[in-house]
Amino acid sequence: MNFEPIRQAFQPLLGSESRETTSRFLYVILISVMSVDLVMVIVRLLGGATLTNSPTLRVLIILFALQCILLLAVRRGYVNQAALALVVLTWISVTYQVWSADGVRDVAIYAYIVILVIAALLTNWWISISVAS
Repeated sequence: MNFEPIRQAFQPLLGSESRETTSRFLYVILISVMSVDLVMVIVRLLGGATLTNSPTLRVLIILFALQCILLLAVRRGYVNQAALALVVLTWISVTYQVWSADGVRDVAIYAYIVILVIAALLTNWWISISVAS
């Protein structure tokens, strides 16, 4: 039996097969998300939010700390684990935000699509399918 068409269908998306390419993508994504996250925390703090009255501020601070840990993991060479952790933690945080906002909003749909694209770019096809379903 010829399994070559099946193997071709399940190749990593965007050709990001090498660990070095994934590491570069992950590093850029983490640095950019950390900077946006830090700006959002500062804006919320200047707006009068505190840790006791703003669940979004709590999530942003926790995500910033976890992103710092993931950046250290990428620098130490744990690229696949950091990519998987980034996808899972982002999915959990978006789901928590949707749940605390009393339902799915239009922006949440876009956030889930971004998570799916990040999963396809950084991880294998099993993770992409798991996030999509």
